[in-house]
Amino acid sequence: MSLTCLNYLVGLSEGEHSCFDDEAPEGDALNGTSGYFLTDPDYGVNVIDNCETNGWTLLSDCRSKAVQEFKTDLRAMLRQEKDSTITPFSGQIGRRSASSLELPSKTYVGVRIKPAILKGAKMVLSGIYLGLSQSAAFTLNIASNDPDFSTVQKAVNSDAGVFNANAFDSSVSLPFWSENCTDELEYYIYLEIGAARPLNNLFTCCGKAQQWQRYIDAAGFQADTVEYNNLSYFGSAAGFSLDAYFECNELDWICELEELNGYHLLDVIARTIQFRGAAIALGRLLDSHEVNLCTSLNVEEQSEKRAFLNKRYSENIQWIAQNLPEGVTDCFKCKKSNSFVKRSIIV
Repeated sequence: MSLTCLNYLVGLSEGEHSCFDDEAPEGDALNGTSGYFLTDPDYGVNVIDNCETNGWTLLSDCRSKAVQEFKTDLRAMLRQEKDSTITPFSGQIGRRSASSLELPSKTYVGVRIKPAILKGAKMVLSGIYLGLSQSAAFTLNIASNDPDFSTVQKAVNSDAGVFNANAFDSSVSLPFWSENCTDELEYYIYLEIGAARPLNNLFTCCGKAQQWQRYIDAAGFQADTVEYNNLSYFGSAAGFSLDAYFECNELDWICELEELNGYHLLDVIARTIQFRGAAIALGRLLDSHEVNLCTSLNVEEQSEKRAFLNKRYSENIQWIAQNLPEGVTDCFKCKKSNSFVKRSIIV
């Protein structure tokens, strides 16, 4: 998720500025959606009203920078305050060696992936190694028992008797959570086998557990119709080796959640972005080499205000991270030694 709800959460200014040399944007790009503006008297850069400059461009750039920094700083603070649930993994799921063939009797052959139910986590599939007895072209299907998941098709090839690499032109994300399948979520990566036979490769070897097994269960299967609870399983990976990695969308919950510990989340976030956006704008004005009324008014007072806004920004970032509500994401878990939680915040 791109967190587009943050882009225009804070408006630029609700007033006109006759001294600005450029034109104001329109709609949410000007007014925002929270009712807060970068030029508010208390927490904004209201001195900009005296600036003979491209003020709208300046404010817009500062808001974009503030949104970018908010996302970066909140991720960093969450990692400081919490432990990550997902251990990083990148590699192959399924060995690329075999000494014999499977002999399927059904139409389709593939791999079923059953993930642990973790909101925010996902497996990203970037390609496969395909090991079949014949050299041929196939259509690979990636489907799910989640009715909201749209089946993806990829063109792949095999070379007889070896594992042939097939990189995808675009990766495929397999989320570990769906509101439709809170108990049993499955993904099916399969193809119509035809006259070919899959190599009898294994997922693991020698009793050694793989890191990816902490989060997913993988099993090779055959079936005439690929659907939930209608698969016959091999004891092998059925000629498939998946090129994949795991990641967690650490901030996706922001645009979905309305309240955070009694406070309206987007209201707190709007204030936080406003603090940082106004501080950035003040910094650019104070550091400007232009000589005009804007840069010469109350320089010391504006410097103090910038420091105050930056302090409030940092406090809000820490508060949000410390008060992450249970259940909004499974990307983080509490540190065992961290029991201190801030109970209040002034918006």
